[in-house]
Amino acid sequence: MVWRIWGKGPAVVLLHGGHGSWMHWIRNIPELSKHHTVYIPNLPGMGGSVAVGRTMEQIAAAVIAGVEQLRIPAPYALGGFSFGSVVAAYMLDAHRDRINHLVLVGTAGLGKVDLVTSSLKHWREISDPVERRAIHAFNLSKLMLFKPESIDALAVDIQTDNAEQTIVNNRKAAMEANTAAVLDRHPALPITAIWGQEDALVRRHLEERITFLSARHPPGQTHVIPGVGHWVQFEAAGAVNAILIDALRQTSGAPHPTV
Repeated sequence: MVWRIWGKGPAVVLLHGGHGSWMHWIRNIPELSKHHTVYIPNLPGMGGSVAVGRTMEQIAAAVIAGVEQLRIPAPYALGGFSFGSVVAAYMLDAHRDRINHLVLVGTAGLGKVDLVTSSLKHWREISDPVERRAIHAFNLSKLMLFKPESIDALAVDIQTDNAEQTIVNNRKAAMEANTAAVLDRHPALPITAIWGQEDALVRRHLEERITFLSARHPPGQTHVIPGVGHWVQFEAAGAVNAILIDALRQTSGAPHPTV
């Protein structure tokens, strides 16, 4: 797996979304790295990382192997975006005593989702790079970003690069995952969850996620940012950075609580 590291301070491991790479966090790294050592891998089969098994347990095990090989110090905070948030949850079973905070960003786990993949356009059979880029921009508008002005050159560059480097399809693993059951096995872990109010995957089902997290002990902290979509940490980077820094400050260096 390809890993990148920035900054100094308490360790934070961040996982990107499906068909993605470390660049899903590109607008968060500069601010977070002022306070933390930020570790971000490209998940298996994406961004140049070798593919592994297709189950969530196997993908989580590959990330855990990287954490251990890099000797990332415990306790560390763990965050995941979209597909990466489910991988992060599945890491808890092996690293429960090493993780002091879980951050879920745009997670589609924890309940019903609206499947929007049928509205996405196929690009692999298109040879013209200009036409392919236009399709990537269209797909951003359908799944990732809400405001048209958010689909800027950087966003399209990232989407193009991420999609075209992905060699796996993890939809089956994501659909079979039971994120809620995993979290129920670790009831005392502090959780911060962030969604865009216009997230195409979950905007009609946010309340059930908030209810689930609120019922935990301690309750999970949830934040819904208005006017932005699924890739909330890109589209509302300033707001998300403030939430992350405040949440991580509360647990940085603290041992994992026990029941």
